[in-house]
Formats: sequence, structure tokens, C-alpha cells
Amino acid sequence: MVKFSVHSPFTIHHSLLIIHMFTSRRFTLDLIAFAVALLVLIGAIALSLLLQVDPLKRAEGSTLNNGRSGTQRLYNKLNNLGYIARPTITDELQPTAQDHILFILAPDLSFSQWEQQTLDQWIINGGTLILAQDNSRPSELLRMFNMSSRRQWPTIRQANLALPTLNWPFVGTVDLRASRKVVMDCGQVAIHIGDCDAPILVSFGRGMGHVYVMSSLYPFTNDGIENGRNAQFILNLVASSATSGNRILFDEVHHQGVSFWLVQTPAGWATILLFLLLLAYGLQSNQRFGKPRPTLIQDEPERRETAAFINHMAAAQKELDQNLRVRDHYWQRLKRKLARRYSTDPRLPDELFFAELSPYLDEQIMGQLIYLMVQLDRQEIKELELQQWTNLVILVWDALEKS
Repeated sequence: MVKFSVHSPFTIHHSLLIIHMFTSRRFTLDLIAFAVALLVLIGAIALSLLLQVDPLKRAEGSTLNNGRSGTQRLYNKLNNLGYIARPTITDELQPTAQDHILFILAPDLSFSQWEQQTLDQWIINGGTLILAQDNSRPSELLRMFNMSSRRQWPTIRQANLALPTLNWPFVGTVDLRASRKVVMDCGQVAIHIGDCDAPILVSFGRGMGHVYVMSSLYPFTNDGIENGRNAQFILNLVASSATSGNRILFDEVHHQGVSFWLVQTPAGWATILLFLLLLAYGLQSNQRFGKPRPTLIQDEPERRETAAFINHMAAAQKELDQNLRVRDHYWQRLKRKLARRYSTDPRLPDELFFAELSPYLDEQIMGQLIYLMVQLDRQEIKELELQQWTNLVILVWDALEKS
């Protein structure tokens, strides 16, 4: 028999607390909720194993995807024309000397340092890379070529081919639906679609090879290639670097991302459902997430004390005065910069000052300056609004420096 002494760390009181915990209604509900959530998760995992869902069949830009965002029609079309098109679904991307063209379309996963070095050497040895990416991830390949991608407004729906290289047989207009542009040094590339301010398709040589970078995926997709002009554009692009019988490689290694698994597979949806169930149970059981706040006594006055209210208002007024002084500083600095550049008097009233500058500035910069000037009439400005206003001033400075 177990004997309990006064100094024993385990007393009858502790044993009663444990018994109460295991027999309480709350513990029973917790146990039931956990069991249900566990069964749902196990069932979803088992279902995913039975269905054997292939995420590539739904991945954007994948040759196994026959939906609108896939590239299965492009893959089949090239094979029907005599090219030897094949996907790569190994653990790492490794084109060989027998591959004349490599398509990397809408990648999701990052490229390792080894893959970047292998790809760069393959291009230098004579390979042609066609990279189409309408998002900012991953960015390693663009950085490898001293490029980046940036969102643009409005979306460019269509555009003409600017150079004859890819325009024979005749294409004319390409359907793009491009919401991003390529950012690079215009003097180092050939711009096939767009201009130096908003390039959509650029190309450049690297060693014995060639690189095409496009900020729109749409022309390559099953939906986009249904347009005859887009189909001819892609065929011209391929024919510029390969002939019938050459091998063309499609990258499938970088299409399987965690975000895709989460929303496109039963196991991913089970994880989401499990989280929602636990969250709903926590809310239903009235559990607070965070430190509890003391309940106000009914007789406690709801209004702040007069001294505290006055101090609060004084602090708010001080912050407002500071924001107005900062805004005025940036505005006067911008006027002095413009005055030095275009030989005008910065002491002129704003309306006369910008009337003198209007012949020298383009419409976009002039519109931004007018917007900034109109905002000066506001006598109340919050810190976030001040940050947005000063950011626009800095953008105007940068645009003037580049013009």
C-alpha cells in the first residue's frame, strides 16, 4: 500500500485533481474533438494515397496540365512537328548537350546553386533557354542574368513584335495579358516585345548560346496557344534555335511547391480543415487567445480623466505639427531641385512655378507633381499618409534623375 506523508510531493489532493480532470466534461469534449480531427486527417491522407494525385497535372505551366494554365498543347504540338520534346521530372534540373532548347515556364520552387551553374554552363556551350515567368518567384535565374521582374499597371493585353527576327512567318500582334515587365539594362539586350520602359520579351547572347526572358506566360498556355498568332509566335521562337529532330526539354522539377500541395491535394485540404476545426472548437469553448483583461466595474466612469484627455490631445497635435513640417521640407526640397534643373525661381507660388515647368516635363511626372501639390491643402495628415506622400516624392526624384 502506498503511504502519503505530510512532506510527500504527491498528496491525496493532487490525486483528486487528476481524477477530476479525467472525469470532467471539458476533458471529454477535448478528447472527442482531438479524436475527430485525427480521424479526418488520417482519412484524407489515406484518400490522397488511394487517388495518387499528381500535382503536376494541375501546376501552372506544366506539360502534364491539360487545363487552361497548362502547356500540354504546346508540348504535343512540338512533338507533332517533328521535334523531340520531353519533360524532366528528376530531382534536379540538368540539361545535356543533346538538348537544344530548355523551356522553364512559371517555376514555383527555387533553383539551387548547382543548378544555376549547370544551366549557365549549358547556355555558354550553345543551349537556348526560354524563360517565361509572370510572377516574382523564384528570382535566382533573373538575378543570374542581372535582371528582375516588376509589376506594371495597367495590364498589357496585346503588343506587336518590335523586331523581324521572330516575326516570320508573319505574326503581327501577340496576345500577352502581361501584368509584369522585365527590369534590366536596355543596352545589353534585344527587346522583341515592348520598349525600354516596359519590356515584355528580351533576348541576349551568352557564350555560344542564347537566352529569351518573357514576363508573360499566357502565349505558351493551352488557352493562349489556341490563338493562331500566339501559336505562330511560339513556333518562330522555337525555329530560331532548333530544327525538326532536335531535342527540346521542359522543366517540371520546379513546379511542385508547398503552396500547391496545400490547396490542390486532399492531404493539404485536410490540414486546412484540421486547423479550422481546432480554431472553431477553441472559439466554441470560449477560450481567449491572449492575456485576459480585467472586467470593468459597472460604477467605473467610462470617460477618461480630464488631465489624461488633455495630454492625449496635446501629443496628437504635436505629432500632426511634426508631420506637416516634414511634408513642407520635402516639398521645398523638390521645388529647389526642379528650379536648379530648369532654371526657375523656387520662391514662386506653386501654381506659377509648375506653369513654367510644364513645357519641360512629360505628362506622367506633371500629373504626379499636381497630385503632390493638391495634397498640400490638407491640414491633417497621418503618419502612414505622410510615408506614402514622401515615397511618391522620392519616385519623382528618381524619374527626373533618369530622364
